[in-house]
Amino acid sequence: MKFYVVFQGNGRVPYLRAANDGLYHHENIFNVKIGDKVFISKSKKIVAYGYVKTENKYDGTKKKKNKIVKCYRADLKEIVELEYPVALENYKEKLEYFRKKSVGHFPYNIHGQGNQIYLCEISEEFASFISSLINESNEITNEENNQFLDELEEISSKLDSFNEIMESKNMYKSDISEKNYKELVNYDFEIQKKVEEFSSIKSLDVMRAILIRQEQGFLRKNLFKNNKENKCCICGKKYPVSFMVAAHIKKRSLCTKEERLDVKNIVAPMCKFGCDEMFERGYVVVENGNININYNGGESKDFIKYLKELEGRKCLNYNKENKQYYDYHKEYFEKAKL
Repeated sequence: MKFYVVFQGNGRVPYLRAANDGLYHHENIFNVKIGDKVFISKSKKIVAYGYVKTENKYDGTKKKKNKIVKCYRADLKEIVELEYPVALENYKEKLEYFRKKSVGHFPYNIHGQGNQIYLCEISEEFASFISSLINESNEITNEENNQFLDELEEISSKLDSFNEIMESKNMYKSDISEKNYKELVNYDFEIQKKVEEFSSIKSLDVMRAILIRQEQGFLRKNLFKNNKENKCCICGKKYPVSFMVAAHIKKRSLCTKEERLDVKNIVAPMCKFGCDEMFERGYVVVENGNININYNGGESKDFIKYLKELEGRKCLNYNKENKQYYDYHKEYFEKAKL
């Protein structure tokens, strides 16, 4: 087994794709083998990892510097998106250590930024180091959960009273008011700043997880009201709301505070029978109210058949108010492709 780091904007893209243009980090697409482990890096963090499912195969062409070059692709499997991404900038000495030991190219500078490459092979030792950081940052013990309020007292006086505030405003309940929802989003952005500043304090992430659950409860209530059933805006089929998702049209982590507060337009009703997942992964996009499918080939016949059934349908909740979010979603996944 070999190990690689790939730099791509979306951890959910289930494949590697590179042009045969002579650049060494693109040519690495020919070196990956079935079973190799790939760490997915974005914004100075390891955000996911997976394993090579299929080796390089022809995947169309692209125009580059007035030349038409062939593209090749390797699919990934068993992709694990990290609940708590690993911030490599916190390990400058280790990065420098592995950089000096590296025989060939090294994917990062000491600040955890990528060295302007796409796909880079790494040593087994460096891969083991990354894996240990993943295991450490994504294992939250019960003791840590119980003590997270105590830890927060050392960080910010504004966050000291988090538990008291949440209880006094009934924000631990899913049934919260619109006013409290706005406060909840404000708290979440404050905590996010602290997470970026104190990334090693896992209790901050625990707190954010609580807020996210409350936020999702409010969005579901606002979207589905008291209805027992609702139509999926993608496939048009009606299901019990327990099988529906209040799906963010624009990826939640990319939303501004104002967009998060645009509760009437930022989410859409999608079913759990494939539509939410297809939309989340970018296989389904919406353009001017019409549903288009977005794939590069290589998928199974059944998979493509499923997508084809959605192609050309009208998105049921598309309107001029949420058009900007659907447009962003479409452009985001177009840019995610090489």
